[in-house]
Amino acid sequence: MQSVLIKLSGEIFSDSNGQLSAEAAHQLIAQIKKIIPTHHVSIVIGGGNFFRGSIQGRLLGLRATAAHYIGMHATVLNGLALQELMAQQGIEALLLAPNRIYGAASALEPAVITQAKKNNTPIIFVGGTGIPFVTTDTAAVMRALQVGAPLVLKATNVDGVYNKDPRKNPDAQLLTRVSYHDALVSKLGIMDATALTLAQEHNLKIKVLSMHAADGLINALHEDAYGSTIY
Repeated sequence: MQSVLIKLSGEIFSDSNGQLSAEAAHQLIAQIKKIIPTHHVSIVIGGGNFFRGSIQGRLLGLRATAAHYIGMHATVLNGLALQELMAQQGIEALLLAPNRIYGAASALEPAVITQAKKNNTPIIFVGGTGIPFVTTDTAAVMRALQVGAPLVLKATNVDGVYNKDPRKNPDAQLLTRVSYHDALVSKLGIMDATALTLAQEHNLKIKVLSMHAADGLINALHEDAYGSTIY
């Protein structure tokens, strides 16, 4: 059974107005339920809806290291919420963190991942990489390599990669295929340079799609031209 890793933004718990909502999460979970019979599913979730070290940390005057740790713990809150919503749809997922969090997440260990794959138990990775100054995008690439997933599906607020921010530029053009070299040189803002470089070194494919699109995850898995592919 092939593995796939899904990178989710914490914004899946917000509606288009930024208000707390589980609608986007519910529709993504319904898609994940359809994927599970054919793929082992792993998820890395962000925590930006609660706290971004680079933004709120600076506003509060926090040391960068402390701000990044707060951001990493914010992903645990989202992971717990996602785990509960998945359970409500009959999907029992395993929550893993770089270090055990009593009452919340088990420690991320190779044997635990192997057993989860053997049982086809979905994994939700939280806590980022466990060290500051590393984004959840980089964590997603690392976890994909750990679970042996050849593909990362990055679900975002836009339907792919554009040559400039489509929210600010009506004339922005969708790029259906982008090489890692072009993504790095052009600084398209898809992922941070560390994540892109690591993915490039290991020939990991990344597809960017909208988290609001009906059957977006399923289409991205089965349609080469869906969303934007980074290769």
